[in-house]
Amino acid sequence: MKKRILTIILGILCTAGMHGQSSDVPSLPQLTTPSPKATMVDRFGYYPTNLYTGLVDITIPIHTIEVKGIKIPIEFKYHASGLKYDDLPMEVGYGWTLMAGGTVSYSARAASAYLTKGEKGEPFIKEVKDIVKNDKTGSLYSDQLQLDYVINGSKSDYTIQGKYRDSEYDVYNFSFPEHSGQYYLLEDNKEFTVPVSTTYLYGSGYTPVARDEHGNEYQFGVRDSDGDIARNFTYYLTKVISADKGDTIHFSYQEINWGATDKLVHRPVIEATYSFKDNMQGTTQSSIDGVTGITRKSFNTPILKEISHKGNRVEFQYSSTEIRSLEQIRIYQQGTLVKSVRLAKTDHAYLDAARFYGSDNKEIYSYGFEYNGKRPEGYMSIDYWGYCNGPSASSPHALYVPNFTLPNNRTIPGLNRSLNEAYMQKGMLTKIVYPTKGYTTFTYEPHRGQNGVLYGGLRIKEMNVYNESGNLQEKKWYKYGLNESGNGRAIRTVDPNDYCSQSYLLEAYWAPGFEGAITLLGERTRVEAYHAFPLSDYFQQGSTVVYSCVTEYMGTPAAPEGKTEYRFSDFMDEWYYGTMRGNRTEIPKWSNAWKCGKLVGKTVTDNSGKIVYSLSNTYEEINRRDYLNLRVLSYCNIYGPASGIKEIFSTHTDFSTATEGSLYDYYNYYITSGEYVVKESKEFNDGVYKTVRYKYNELGQIIEETLVNSEGNEQIVRKKYTCDFWKDAMSGSIYDKMYWKNIHSPALETSVYKGEALVGKTTNEYKDWGDFIALQNVKQLNYYEPRIKYQSYDKYGNPTVISKDGEFEEVSYIWGHQGQRVIAEIRGGSFDTLGPVLTDRVTSAVSPSSADMAIIEALRSNPSLEGSRITTYYYDSALNLKQLVMPNGTKTSYEYDSFGRLACVKDQNGKIIESYQYNYKQ
Repeated sequence: MKKRILTIILGILCTAGMHGQSSDVPSLPQLTTPSPKATMVDRFGYYPTNLYTGLVDITIPIHTIEVKGIKIPIEFKYHASGLKYDDLPMEVGYGWTLMAGGTVSYSARAASAYLTKGEKGEPFIKEVKDIVKNDKTGSLYSDQLQLDYVINGSKSDYTIQGKYRDSEYDVYNFSFPEHSGQYYLLEDNKEFTVPVSTTYLYGSGYTPVARDEHGNEYQFGVRDSDGDIARNFTYYLTKVISADKGDTIHFSYQEINWGATDKLVHRPVIEATYSFKDNMQGTTQSSIDGVTGITRKSFNTPILKEISHKGNRVEFQYSSTEIRSLEQIRIYQQGTLVKSVRLAKTDHAYLDAARFYGSDNKEIYSYGFEYNGKRPEGYMSIDYWGYCNGPSASSPHALYVPNFTLPNNRTIPGLNRSLNEAYMQKGMLTKIVYPTKGYTTFTYEPHRGQNGVLYGGLRIKEMNVYNESGNLQEKKWYKYGLNESGNGRAIRTVDPNDYCSQSYLLEAYWAPGFEGAITLLGERTRVEAYHAFPLSDYFQQGSTVVYSCVTEYMGTPAAPEGKTEYRFSDFMDEWYYGTMRGNRTEIPKWSNAWKCGKLVGKTVTDNSGKIVYSLSNTYEEINRRDYLNLRVLSYCNIYGPASGIKEIFSTHTDFSTATEGSLYDYYNYYITSGEYVVKESKEFNDGVYKTVRYKYNELGQIIEETLVNSEGNEQIVRKKYTCDFWKDAMSGSIYDKMYWKNIHSPALETSVYKGEALVGKTTNEYKDWGDFIALQNVKQLNYYEPRIKYQSYDKYGNPTVISKDGEFEEVSYIWGHQGQRVIAEIRGGSFDTLGPVLTDRVTSAVSPSSADMAIIEALRSNPSLEGSRITTYYYDSALNLKQLVMPNGTKTSYEYDSFGRLACVKDQNGKIIESYQYNYKQ
């Protein structure tokens, strides 16, 4: 038999598909400059690529590490939203991100959780209406004094002194394989996760640790920061420990010292502001404050060097001249090189090719990439959203504040920040050539908001798939908006008020009085400072515009196939009318991003207009909690010889009136924790209708699923998980232990009903085996004894003896290669005659010795095991199955090519019974 395995374009080896659903996480505006590496990883954790944001998902898989259900994919992902001025090529190139591990990034809001100086007080969070004004009289309990403490807490650990209080939840963004979200922490250790889920982050801060729903542990032990480690830092994944503690995946990094300036990551930032200062005499002064042009903020981001597990490892090798430019990935199994991937680049900035080699150093296949030229470098000109809009700024010291024309004939001598479609597309990926030598081209267009106004960033317009001869095989093109209007919902329209922060300067001076010097109010100056970027977030899920309706057309010019219409949930954020002083707020009162981008409907029609498939989802909010925050902003600055009056300004009428009762401006906002989940799903396919209804528990797990078919018949599946049993469990019970070890994924009880009649029930019983918790019994309806019983495990958490009711025999296993592979199986007998010493030696060895395997093989002729059936397994150095020996002694051999792929299967006489060919074009 001959089998032929073909590479499927946009399928197995490279995914450029569209995703309807997303696990969206609402995010607050980023108030600090985040680590560039964390930002790149976060794009795919919190800003999923889907048609709601007009993004296409392009992924190049490199290798996947799999250990006991834990998957660590190593891949290159491309984010096609456009290149911003502060994007960096990092390891792979502009637009690309090396995904190989995970991060936890921390941003302080108000007081940092990691201040080492000052005197910490209890958090101060009140509704704005309840904060007393003009009570700054020297009382230790005045609300206005507490606002002093809140502002003090927002200082750096290097400058803070005295008492401070917190008023906002700090945020940790976490992203690791198959998991992403946000963890919020208040100074009094109140905490919650968004969304509510079975993933838990704890020990947050200096060495955060996460546990997934299976109880696997993820440790983040290597850090980078921008120097202010108490307010802004990122931790990188260093260990993954399986729930049974039997396996550990290690991540090794080259850590960078601050003194090695040539090895630091230097992220572009824009700091300068333009201010108008209006005094009592009616005159206005303007000034540029801060350093003009594009400056840099440095990060000591670590460099991933190796991922290893029990003799297997993946090495990451970098350029000798550009320390962060990845050149090669080498994959070893049990010390043997099995494949490598070499990258070809232009200027270490654009990925031109990814070439895959086998163990014999011969190229097996490759991907090629083409781009729309290069983006401008240096002091580029940018639009309102940070995308390139021209060849360069007028000067390296240009003022990047937009050249707004303001009321009262005021103008800002800044840059023209309007959008330029041609320059925004510079440097974008336009073509991928696949191993088959077929290729796909990508065409983008700018986002369009209400009334057809263009916004920053790109959306996919068209994808064309060609075969190796250049013949068009398939075309996809996209129409956005209701009735294909092309328009979506802009997150925010450009408004100069969003760029402005306001303050008030009050002069206090001494004057002689009847009983000594008195304090008088002098000059008063109102200040409007305009920034280069808006203080409120102009993005949602990484996009400036979102689309509740998108239509995808498919086919070729000669044979159109029809269209698919996608509909997504979309909710605007809810904003206050203003701060305590009526100014524009930076953050909405409630963000509804967590409910946006969910697939509400999908309708597929053929080229005649007939509906061939439809899906309609109804959603509901579950487990919602709203957490109040208080944002406090400095506003009035009292200066001069008598500035000490600010400590008791409420006792002086002039100052209490001028300040309107406070030195600050402030407002409330909420962070919402919850999930927006499918309540009911109706599907039509091939003339058949079905409806599925769902119910959830407090962790968002499905506990009831009701299927209604076309005839109206119902099947109900009800499940119970750890948290459902834990509520009523005693301390120290198995459910209590599973809960605190975060083992939430197993369905402990599953009941199946036809209508209201119970027709099936399965119970999974777990046991604490000492070092780990694992399955012991599987019971089913009408059976009081276990149907399947796990009698023992080895030290790596692998089952060694399993029995099944009705088969009247046990199955025993010996594991080898440090618990990674089964090397022997016996049915109707046991390996007890081998003794624990030999069994443990075989299990622990990197590779079992020939002598030990001979002893195991000799059991086939052991009289005491007559009637039992023994199967043995042999592996090569890469742990690929090399030989299978059946109970009757028949041998089957497996051979692999230099890339580790199965090449042929031979019988015991050496005759080829199956062969495999992999058709790649060189």
